[in-house]
Amino acid sequence: MGELHTEAKLEIFKNVMYEKALNINPDYISITDKRFEKGGYAAMEKLFENKKLPRAIICAYDNMAKGAIRCIYDNGLKVPDDILVFGIDNNFESEFLNPPLSSVNYHVKEASKTAVDALIGKLNGNIDKKAEVLQCKAIFRKSSEIIKD
Repeated sequence: MGELHTEAKLEIFKNVMYEKALNINPDYISITDKRFEKGGYAAMEKLFENKKLPRAIICAYDNMAKGAIRCIYDNGLKVPDDILVFGIDNNFESEFLNPPLSSVNYHVKEASKTAVDALIGKLNGNIDKKAEVLQCKAIFRKSSEIIKD
């Protein structure tokens, strides 16, 4: 299930980039079968191995961003000086990382409640096809600051 969710985020990312007429370099997309911090580390490691380093990365989850940041430091580079890092889900420890992680807060609790309510409704025969819109918010912290000399 986690892999499908990650693939869905990638498709959304590609669609938004297309809508904004921005190019995507496929060499900068790195997916791994590992999860959490190990997944972020492994995905970032692939970029280092391929010698393809973007100026900024967006990780599917904050935990993956933590692993990517560790890999960046292990390879002698710094966040945000060399590579900007952004996560998705704004988990509780993100603001306490070094550097504090920029992330998208997409209200996991509200999204989970909406999903459970819809499922219960369907099980009870109430088929409500209205879409539930949940607002997201970008939380900017030091991991995505552009350093000016």
